[in-house]
Amino acid sequence: MILLSYVLLVECFLFSSDPIGIVLDYLVLLFFIILSNFIDLILILSLILSLILSFDLFDIVFDIVFYYY
Repeated sequence: MILLSYVLLVECFLFSSDPIGIVLDYLVLLFFIILSNFIDLILILSLILSLILSFDLFDIVFDIVFYYY
C-alpha cells in the first residue's frame, strides 16, 4: 500500500503538466500515505497488544495472518 502510494506519487509528477494539479495530486497522495501508515501503525499496535494480553497460540497465529492479509 505504501509502495503503491509512492509509485502513484512519481507517476503524478511525471505525467501531470499543470502545476496546481501536481500540488493537488501530491496532497491527495500524501493524505493516503499518511492514512496507510496510520492503519499500519494501528495493526502493529493491535498485534503487539494481542501478543501481550494473550498467550494462546491460535490467537497469535490468527493475528499474524490477519496482519499480513
